[in-house]
Formats: sequence, C-alpha cells, structure tokens
Amino acid sequence: MKVIPPRPDNPLSFPEDDIRHWYDYEYAGYYMPKENIPAPPAKWDPHNRHIACIHPGNHPYLESFCEGIQKIADNNQIKVTYYTTSWDIQIQAACVDKAIALKPDLVIMVPENTNACVEHYRLINEAGIPLICSNLLPESDVFRYIISWTGPDDWGQYRSLSRTFGELMQGSGGYCIVRHIPGTSSYLARTWGFIAELKRTAPDIKLLDAQTTYLEPLMTEKLVESWLDEYGENIKGIVSSGDQPLQMAISNVVKRKNREDIIRVCVASAGETLELIRKGTLHAAAYQNGTMDGALAMQTAVDWFSGLKVEPVRNLPRFILNRNNVQDFIEKRDTLPELNDAELFSALKALDPVRTEEFFEALFASLQQVRFVKEEFLRGYIIQIFSIIMQVVNLYGLSINDFLGDYEDIYKQLFDQPTIEDSLYWLLNTCLKLVGFVSSGSNLQATINLLVDFVDTHFHEPISLKTLSYEYELSPAYLGQQFKKKTGKSFTDYINGLRISRAKELLRETSLKEKSIALEVGYSDHNYFYRVFKKYEKISPSQFRKQLPG
Repeated sequence: MKVIPPRPDNPLSFPEDDIRHWYDYEYAGYYMPKENIPAPPAKWDPHNRHIACIHPGNHPYLESFCEGIQKIADNNQIKVTYYTTSWDIQIQAACVDKAIALKPDLVIMVPENTNACVEHYRLINEAGIPLICSNLLPESDVFRYIISWTGPDDWGQYRSLSRTFGELMQGSGGYCIVRHIPGTSSYLARTWGFIAELKRTAPDIKLLDAQTTYLEPLMTEKLVESWLDEYGENIKGIVSSGDQPLQMAISNVVKRKNREDIIRVCVASAGETLELIRKGTLHAAAYQNGTMDGALAMQTAVDWFSGLKVEPVRNLPRFILNRNNVQDFIEKRDTLPELNDAELFSALKALDPVRTEEFFEALFASLQQVRFVKEEFLRGYIIQIFSIIMQVVNLYGLSINDFLGDYEDIYKQLFDQPTIEDSLYWLLNTCLKLVGFVSSGSNLQATINLLVDFVDTHFHEPISLKTLSYEYELSPAYLGQQFKKKTGKSFTDYINGLRISRAKELLRETSLKEKSIALEVGYSDHNYFYRVFKKYEKISPSQFRKQLPG
C-alpha cells in the first residue's frame, strides 16, 4: 500500500531536487475534496453501459491501454466510443465536446497535458457525467471532478528505480536523463522523482544533463551520441523515460561507441524490453503494462457501476525488474488468463455440476500461474462470473432472490470475503446451488408440502422464514412466495392464525394466565401476543374469555 506523507506547508518553497517540492503533483488525489460527483446508479449492474474514452493515442503503450479497456468492456457487454487527441490540447477540447454531446454513462480520459486540462474535466463534470482520469496524472484541481484516478505510480516507481540505479552505479559517476514529452506528468515524475531520490540516497552521483527527445528514437540516438562525445568517461549511466524503441536507440549508440559499460535503466512495458534485461543489455526497468493500465481504468468503472467502493486513487503494482528477477516475471506475468465464460454458461445451462466444478478447477489452476496481479482485476473475474450466473437465472425465469437473497446481501457475501479465493469458492458453491435448485424443481411442491406440515406441528416453537430457509436451502423471499402460493396466506399470517387459534382453545378450555398462554403458543413477548390477538380477533384475550358462555 502506498504510504501518504503529511503535506508540507508550502511545497513549492523547497528546491526542485527535493521531493517535497512535488507533493501536490504526486499526492493531490488523496486529499483534494470532491465536487458534483454523480451518485452511483441505483441499479448495481455494469452491463450494457456506454463509455467514452478520450486518450492521446499515437503511442504503442496507449494502443495497449485501449486493448485493456476493450477487454474488460467486452467481458461486461459495455460499448466504448474512442476519441483520440493526438497530443493536441485543442483536439482534446473538441473530443470533450463530442463526448458530452454523446451523453455516455461514464467518461475515461487520459489528460493530454498535465497543466492544461482542468477546464475539460470540469465541463464533463458539470454535464453530470461520471469521470475517471487515467494513465497520466492531471493537475491537482482535476481530482475535484473525478471518481478516481487510475494508472502507474510513476513517482514511486522512478524513486525505486533510482535506488536500484544508485546501487548499479556503485554510488558514484555521472548520468544523463532522456525525458518524456513536456507537459505530461511523466515528464516531471520520471525526471524529478528520480533526481530527488538519487540525491538523497547517492549524493555522489552527479546529474550531467536531462533533455527530452519527445520519445523519438532518432532524436534519442543523436542526443545520446552527443552526450558520449561531450562527457566521455564521466558519463557512467543513462536513464530513459521511454520504452523499447528509445532503449534500442541508446543501445545502438553505446555499442557503436564501444561504451557498453554504461548502466542503462528505463521504463518497460514491451516484451522486447524484458528480453533486453534478460540478455543484460538493459540493467533495470520500472515495469508498466499498458494493457493492465487500461483494464484497471475500465475495471474501476465496472466496480463503480456495480456499487463497490472505489478509492480516489488506484495504482498499478510497482515492479523494478533486473536480471535476477526478470525470468520469473516473464514466466509469471501480470496478465490474467482468459476466462472461458462460454464454458461456464454452457455447464450451468446444461445443469451439469461436474463441468461446473471442472471450470472452477481450471480457473484456480490458471490463477496459480499468475503472480503479479492486483486485486481489482481478480475482482473483475468475480463480477464476470456473477454475470454469467445471472444470465442462467434469467434463462430459467427465476429471480436471484429465489435462492440467494437481495442484491445487497449478495454483494456483501461476494466482496466481504477474507480473500479473492474465498469469493471464488463462494461463487462455485452458488453455481452448484443454482444447478441443484433448477434440477430439483419437480421436487419443489413436495418440499413446500413438507414445510407446511412442519409449520402445522411446530408453530408453537420459535421458527421464522429465515431459519427455515437454511433448513430447506431456499432463500427467505422465495420460500415465502411458494408458501403463500400453497396456503393462500403469507407465512406471518399463516403462523399467527395457527397460534391465535390455539390460544383461543386454551382460553376456552384452561385457566392458564394470558402470559402462560402466550408462551405456550409461541410468543415470548406477552405484549406482542396481546397486539396480535386483538388484530385478528378485534378484541383482547381477556375480553374473549369474558364472552365465553357459562
């Protein structure tokens, strides 16, 4: 869990190479008050929603980001309309206008420019459209208008990367930074987060230069060559804010200049970059997965539509990869296995408990092969599986209340489990219960007959629909519905009728006091017995006894 330090009184009073200077850039999402945030929908259901996604595009990472969004959207039958801003603030403004006119159920937006987007978020917020900001951090005021910000912990990751870099540099030497695109949060985080932490942990390592190449490989190659020519043996390390294309450009130069001794670190999302680490060409990387980044944003939207708690900030997990751990990471990635929802639907539709159990066994086995996964994504599995259960419930013309209770109770049971594994086991048992419930439909009448007989002979005991629902493995609501269909009376009216009828017999035939009669027929509270008797007989128990002949 990310530790949030207290806010300094005046962050900007500290120098840029002091991490406290950047407090409001890194932590604003945790303390900024919210304004005009729409309430979650009354119906907790993510399906068949329409979401607009506004993003800069024109970058491999953002292509993967959209793939992650679409993957979670497809799993939940959500329609997504994409708008690409091409890293142009004017185009972003036009995209915002189009998204507002579309009137979607929610907007996911990647800010094109950290310091020039607050007005766009405010306009969407004022239109009453729920907002999630993702991937790049916006200026602090944006957090007023959004449900949540989701994405990589750039500041934290580059501080961690700087500590690894300091060890690789053995605490001395000079280094240069290839910066991200100006105006983005990565331009700041991957520069000043790194510099500030390195100054604190390895003060003898000196920054020689830091320049942007706008993530262009050719510009990067020329810049690195100029650094090697200018600084010679003084340069011992190069930090890159970009992924594989930039890293390949850097590697080409150091190889051509016979300077493969230079320590190289960067951000990594592409599989090719992981291979560079495995081969030793790249020494360390702060790992970020574009697909999981987009999936986290969409999963947050799904959670919000599902009535779940959504934190103001949701970060991807932090990973610093090096040659010692990269092979394990390659084998056990942070990408989730595909959920074979068609197989589960088919097994449930066929009322086949064996195939249902086999589905969950395969799911548990596949999840054992995944190590680097945030809980939010596994929670997405839970929602997806529950959605399949609901499809089968609807297929058989049932109500989920028939055997599980109301939605609030269901969501508590789903998401208040100690672990995700417990939630999945709960779903397995629910699936098997559904199969058994539908399969035994022909025996339902016999079950209700037994229930009525039980009530007829045990009405004087402390029984209720809730306790009986456990005994007969039916929900209280469904049990009550079937009971009324059989007897013509609600459960409460039926049992009260039996108790009052027996009370009248005791009033006629015995000299028992009213308190004793109340206990005899099943009422522990004499005053409640009095009220029920008067409701059904229109007179009190004592008046009834007085009217008896003789």
